[in-house]
Amino acid sequence: MIHQTCSFSKNLLTIFLIGVFLGFPLKNTVLGHENTNQENPLPAPYDFNPCIRILSIDGGGVRGIIPASILERIERKTGQHISRLFDFISGTSTGAVISLALTKPAQDHPDAPLFSSRDLVGFYERDSKLLFPPKSPVKDKGFFMKQTRYSPDPPLRLFDQTFGKTGLGSSIVPVLIPTYNIKEKKPFFFKSWTKDTQSYRMSEVAGAAVAAPGYFPPARLPVHGKHSGKKGALVLVDGGVFANNPTQYALENSYQVGNIRKGLFILSLGTGKVSPGQAGKDAFHWEEARWPTALGKALFADPPGSSQKTGPQVMLRIEPVIPAENAAMDNAAPQNIMDLRTIAEHTITGGRKDFRRIVRILLKPRPAGCFREGNTLSQDPGF
Repeated sequence: MIHQTCSFSKNLLTIFLIGVFLGFPLKNTVLGHENTNQENPLPAPYDFNPCIRILSIDGGGVRGIIPASILERIERKTGQHISRLFDFISGTSTGAVISLALTKPAQDHPDAPLFSSRDLVGFYERDSKLLFPPKSPVKDKGFFMKQTRYSPDPPLRLFDQTFGKTGLGSSIVPVLIPTYNIKEKKPFFFKSWTKDTQSYRMSEVAGAAVAAPGYFPPARLPVHGKHSGKKGALVLVDGGVFANNPTQYALENSYQVGNIRKGLFILSLGTGKVSPGQAGKDAFHWEEARWPTALGKALFADPPGSSQKTGPQVMLRIEPVIPAENAAMDNAAPQNIMDLRTIAEHTITGGRKDFRRIVRILLKPRPAGCFREGNTLSQDPGF
């Protein structure tokens, strides 16, 4: 199981380079500052009881240890697994590997996860160096890139060991994984709840999710579902080429899992950005969650004469600043991994107030009529 971890690191690393962060523009509040939008103020910590809780994880290679560390702290403070706290999870590249690992069911207990966030942190700490051996270019006969920096064999073996034959449709909660189909020049999404993609093995999805151009060759998978009779295969690369931050796509798909009118909370985790300033400074950004305009109107349109109001929709984006020397997504040196882990810890400590609010929100029993009702814990975490 520990060995399986290695695959996680690899995937994570592959995710990195093409990072185009597509999340919503941060407006409203930053680290304890009140929301300036008086028409839609962010609900107070004790008032906000969202029906749907969404987790979105960016790509970033070995920097995936940052979101993994934050999730590990959440699990520790709540006493619950991430797949119990969240109702919908989406991840790009290394974030995809984290998402799949946290929703893979245990063999004898299909409702219980096999891996914890602590396991994932261990994968980065111990095994990421196995994913990025000394540079040994690999020739690729495909039409996308003639040569890649790393062989895909080590990560694919690790994914096979880690996920086995578990199908994407077996995930404990709905999972959305973005990739890009270079053959058809358009995004391709793996969705655990749809017939077209739920029959793919988690190991196959992970392999496609981390196939970062220039680092690993494209993944070639057979076509499943209603198009299974088509000749040829899917030729997929890391979804980071168009959605390193998958939050927008998580929002667009989450309405399928529960009653969004009763409130929605999104926790969006970045893997660090490089810019002047102190690492971890102002990493917590609260904002109103904004649905794509057309979709929002369709979903929230009320019948004529109805006075019904939509529930609050709040997003928290956590994106620490990291030093340039720690930014390489394939730098699996032990010291770099340790530095990234320290940045994650400083981020949590520096945003203690915001982190406490996250825990309170996740511990609140869900209202009736949700995808899941209630919660096993509702007490104050007492930091």
